[in-house]
Amino acid sequence: MNAQIWVPFHEAYRDGSAEKYLALHRPEFIRGEGTLKIVRTLDEYAAGVRRSFAIWKERGLKIDLQFRFLERIVKEAQASERGIYRFTVIHPDGKTERFYGQFHTFARKVDGRWQLVVDYDSDEGGRVDAARYEAAAAVDDFSRF
Repeated sequence: MNAQIWVPFHEAYRDGSAEKYLALHRPEFIRGEGTLKIVRTLDEYAAGVRRSFAIWKERGLKIDLQFRFLERIVKEAQASERGIYRFTVIHPDGKTERFYGQFHTFARKVDGRWQLVVDYDSDEGGRVDAARYEAAAAVDDFSRF
């Protein structure tokens, strides 16, 4: 999972590559955004992703997206993972802004490749913060699961 989803997910945001990020998703992908109270198809979600990545590039922003985990369940070719993400925006002048959210993904392994089928996230009414992020397990720490 890490090598096929979480590492390339982080790298796509770091490198500003919307297409690398979108390649991690199955065609039947569903995106749920609890904070905005919306559900999107892959096509709808992809349009917004491409727009966001273009805006960040235009403004000279760098993105550092990191993940920590609360739960990781894998059975054969299906996986459910819940965790906390830290989204850091780095401005051209060096100023940084940090945002936190909670996510729940479902992935499927098809032809030896893991891809996201469902991704839901929310800021949980502003309750997700640095302390909750740090309390979750690091991406390479499987000792809790």
